[in-house]
Formats: sequence, C-alpha cells, structure tokens
Amino acid sequence: MTVPHEIQAEIANLQSEHALLLDEDRLEEWLDLFTEDCLYRIAPRENIDQGLPASLLVAEGQEMLRDRVVYLRKVATFNVHRNRHMLGPMRVVPDGVDAWLVIQNFTVHQSEPDRGTRLFAVGYYEDRVVRLPKGMRFEKKLAVIDGDMVMTLLAEPL
Repeated sequence: MTVPHEIQAEIANLQSEHALLLDEDRLEEWLDLFTEDCLYRIAPRENIDQGLPASLLVAEGQEMLRDRVVYLRKVATFNVHRNRHMLGPMRVVPDGVDAWLVIQNFTVHQSEPDRGTRLFAVGYYEDRVVRLPKGMRFEKKLAVIDGDMVMTLLAEPL
C-alpha cells in the first residue's frame, strides 16, 4: 500500500527533528517526540538478527527517557563532544489506522575537542510512528547498530 506524500513528509520531518534535537543537545525538547508509553531501544544488529532481547539501552515509557536525560545532565558530564546524525532514505509502510512502520539508515559522527571527528555509529532505525492530536510521535524507536564493536561510553540516545 502506498503512503501519501503528505504523510511521508510529516514522518520525514519527525525523523529530522529527532536527529536535530539530539545533535543540538536539546534533549528536553527531544522527549516530546515520543508517546507517553513509548519503547526506546539501542541494540546491536547481531542480537536483533538472532532474536536476542539484550540491548545496550532500553527505556520503557517517556518517564524512563526523562530519567536518561537527567542522568546525562547531572552525572555523565565527563565526555565533552558533539554528535552529527546523517539520515538515509526512509521506507514507510502502513501499520494500522494512523500508524506507520519506518525503516531508515543512519550514521552518527562524533567530534571531540582536540581529538577531531570519528565515525561513532552506523545502523538503522526501525520505528513505529503514530499520529496523535499534537502530531506525529514515536511509539517505538529501535536503533540497530551494525558491526561487532560497541561504542565506548554509550550513554546517550542515538
């Protein structure tokens, strides 16, 4: 089933806003992109391919995401850096009324003072996006990381 261009544009805007808010360290605003009962996970591709449940980061609900933001603001202040997300084309398919499954490749580069820029993560998002009265929101966001190496100090969302 074809997804109308208007819907695809709204979802693309949501995905771009997600990347922008993370890159600009506007985490408090980033929280608003999720439903209250959302599921957010970062998992290695190997675990996903084998159907293993282990993840690098899991937040069940917006309150757990908020706890992660508090942790990053008050505790994890040791790794000064900036991230830059690059997003690939999206695949959008309907998943019920006012709901869509979205697959999109990403890369994240990380820049640190006096250390330059490096490739930090490569993978894809597997999301479930729903339309609420306040607009499109992530009900589920899974960041699947390719490769067999886990990034050091992975404390923040991808």
